[in-house]
Amino acid sequence: MFGSDRCPLTPALLQLLQACVTANSTDTRTLAGTLCRSPETVRTEFKRINQILGTHGRSDALIIAVRNRWIAVSPEG
Repeated sequence: MFGSDRCPLTPALLQLLQACVTANSTDTRTLAGTLCRSPETVRTEFKRINQILGTHGRSDALIIAVRNRWIAVSPEG
């Protein structure tokens, strides 16, 4: 994970967004299983991410995180 001093997200929220990239999914149950969190925690964390970033969805939040280099996107090969 790249991270940044200017990133407004906590490490846990960045971990969730990075898990989306790694799992190639924004599905709540998939991410909950991957991160060993409850589905409700994942939903709450996404709500928090959207509040902080002013986004309206998971994909919008991911786009912002990638563009700002807060999370890494592995090249496909």
